[in-house]
Amino acid sequence: MAQKISITKSMNEPREIDNLQITVWFQINGQTYFDYESQGTFNNVQTDGLTGEGGTWNGSEWTGNFLHKTGSQSIQGAINTINKALVETGSDEDWETANGGPMYPNIQITNEDSRTITKLYINVEFTIEEPDGIQYHTDTLFLGDFDQSYGLVLTGMGGTKGSNGWWTGNFLTVQYHGVDTNINQTLLTFLNVLVIICTVANAAAAVAGAAGEIRRHFDGGGPEGGGWSLGQQI
Repeated sequence: MAQKISITKSMNEPREIDNLQITVWFQINGQTYFDYESQGTFNNVQTDGLTGEGGTWNGSEWTGNFLHKTGSQSIQGAINTINKALVETGSDEDWETANGGPMYPNIQITNEDSRTITKLYINVEFTIEEPDGIQYHTDTLFLGDFDQSYGLVLTGMGGTKGSNGWWTGNFLTVQYHGVDTNINQTLLTFLNVLVIICTVANAAAAVAGAAGEIRRHFDGGGPEGGGWSLGQQI
């Protein structure tokens, strides 16, 4: 399966993250590529693609629409689809029961390039409104080769405020990484279901696709006893 970068809002971040911008730098065959995408308020689930195809060479790097949105859904819309899919599988669980908690905003970035992406950096910039005004945050994370999947968590907690007024710190951190067979299968099922929910336009088809994905990864409980493997918490 294609490699993915999952960015999830930390469960320990109660504040709203606004004006989120994601910037990427990476290399293909030794040449540098650059792009960014403005996400706005981080309050939904979304799928993006990342590729080095197309673009324009500016003398030092390639620029273009390399990081691009492929689908999205509201948190409540995603929960509603998952609940319908769970019913279709015969499970007696709903999302809250299966997951053990609420759903958090998430962006999944899928590697769409058949060539090897190396030296991948991800930068985030965002704001959080506080009683004393809007606070600006930024962080950059080096992932290296995009030859595996990464799970990242985003928060505005901690950090240091600089003389320029921006907070810097470890706001974007790696929670897990590896090939799909090494990733928690309960989480992997959830992420695959989110891709279906975000990218399938027809609501009925999204429910059917999500149910099919859940069935493929159930933990042995079956329709009679529930036990379906699906969750965002790890």
